[in-house]
Amino acid sequence: MSLILPKGLSEEKVQFIKDFYKVSDEPTSVDKYLSFLSEDVKFIMGPAIINGAPGVREMRKKMWEGVVSRHHKPAQVYVFGEGEGDLMIHGTLDFGLRNGGFVPEVGWAARMLFDDEGKKMKLYQVWLDTSILAKALQAAPSS
Repeated sequence: MSLILPKGLSEEKVQFIKDFYKVSDEPTSVDKYLSFLSEDVKFIMGPAIINGAPGVREMRKKMWEGVVSRHHKPAQVYVFGEGEGDLMIHGTLDFGLRNGGFVPEVGWAARMLFDDEGKKMKLYQVWLDTSILAKALQAAPSS
């Protein structure tokens, strides 16, 4: 699946999106992941609201507890307002689990709101139905 982009989105923002989701799929790249966020980022993942990069660092560690691999596949980007400082993205995500399970094609959407310089996210919010993932994580380990 190729990424559908709005007309006029800069190559810099396209690369930011691609790089961010690539790093998001790397469990040991916490510092790299944080480099995409402002120090005072508001980070919302479902019901969890985290204020500031230190809290995101801790959340990133917990996100990988039952998961061995992730593969984000952004499908489309939308721009809101003037410029490109407020983006919505949707796509799918595959999860490889520590218990041997695999959860493919989980739909997600995200909002990226950038700082005044347009270089880092000051807000990152994700909508994701985690019920299928929760069920798969509770499944007995495969033998």
